Amino acid sequence: MRLISPIANSKTGSSKFPALCRKHEVYYPAQLVQEAFRGRFYAFITSCECSAYLIRTDSDRVRFRGAGDAEGIAAMYADLPGRDVVIRDGRGEFHCKRLPPD
Repeated sequence: MRLISPIANSKTGSSKFPALCRKHEVYYPAQLVQEAFRGRFYAFITSCECSAYLIRTDSDRVRFRGAGDAEGIAAMYADLPGRDVVIRDGRGEFHCKRLPPD
């Protein structure tokens, strides 16, 4: 799927990027960018008014791995291997899954 380079906000500790619909932006903790630089990758669910998305961090960007209704995206997320993690930043709690090494 599509690759996106995030833009970080130092006030909230969040990174944002355009949703696939190109009408909205979605956010995730900037800490995940630092983790990706260290070779630790995560998956998470986010959404906008148009769709839910399954996102995976990569070494230099995030990748959309799925888009659709919330129930289908939640099932895709549940099927991923890894450990559930909660990260806190200026926007609150963020739930994601640390993925095992490839």
